[in-house]
Amino acid sequence: MNSEERLVGCGSSEPTDARINADAKTMKLSVGALDSRHCELFVRALRRVLSTDDAKLTYAQIIDGLPLIDTVDDTVGGGLSYGHPLYDMHDKLCEGVMERTEEMSASFDPNVLKFDSRLLFAYQAASPGSRAFRTRLIEMIAVAVNQVAVILFQLDSSLHKDDVADMVGYWAESRILGGVVLFDRGTPEREPDPDAVFLHPDRYEITYRIYQLLGSQKQQLLDFLLFDTPGPSPFPILGDKKNDRRVDPEEDIEATGVYRDIWERKPLPLDGSDLRQRDRAKKPPRDLKIPQLPEIVEMQE
Repeated sequence: MNSEERLVGCGSSEPTDARINADAKTMKLSVGALDSRHCELFVRALRRVLSTDDAKLTYAQIIDGLPLIDTVDDTVGGGLSYGHPLYDMHDKLCEGVMERTEEMSASFDPNVLKFDSRLLFAYQAASPGSRAFRTRLIEMIAVAVNQVAVILFQLDSSLHKDDVADMVGYWAESRILGGVVLFDRGTPEREPDPDAVFLHPDRYEITYRIYQLLGSQKQQLLDFLLFDTPGPSPFPILGDKKNDRRVDPEEDIEATGVYRDIWERKPLPLDGSDLRQRDRAKKPPRDLKIPQLPEIVEMQE
């Protein structure tokens, strides 16, 4: 690691391990609270993600103030009506935005990020290279990618509200990584699966259901984050029919046990839209006879 990776964001005078552990339920801490090894591995991994084309393009759209029309069209339910002005006014970034994004990415200080101390302590408690370490590193990266978007969105605090900024954070996380990153936290009836990593995507022609990453997908992600000489970016990670362990997002997260934060998805209201019914609504049973127009007129007479 170079000297910049060792110094920026690491080694500040934050609470010690004992302090992190004691206050784990209440504190928000920066990576400066970590020991140097855990901090350096995280900072290097985050810088790699921020340097990818997907991250640059996503954050550039936030700085630009509008998503590109190609991005909108690639989002589930995001298609705009024909003739919408966005088709004509934002098919490319404004001049200078990408350069500004690259400058901000190169100078970004990870120490401005704040993590739930329970996550930070779990990451530090795991030995580098262990299964627990790898899973918690992925969670740290997901939280960081989300927070970077929020920070960029809030640069103009007179226009941007906190609740909207949260939505932008999840949008950016999904665009960069391939979905919002979730984990198996377990339920009262079963133990958690500590190795399982899930994505909740929102891309066009990709399932809207939450799916578990394949072992090969998770390994490719970890190789990119941790190898001294990483391969090409794995982002965005997109699921297909091979990702057959899936969870319906309509289900209560306390019942499925698959989430990152327990408050992140509210239960589906009784009158809410259930996408599991869409095929049933579009395609009636084969034995159901649909009246034709002459029959309807005859019935009305």
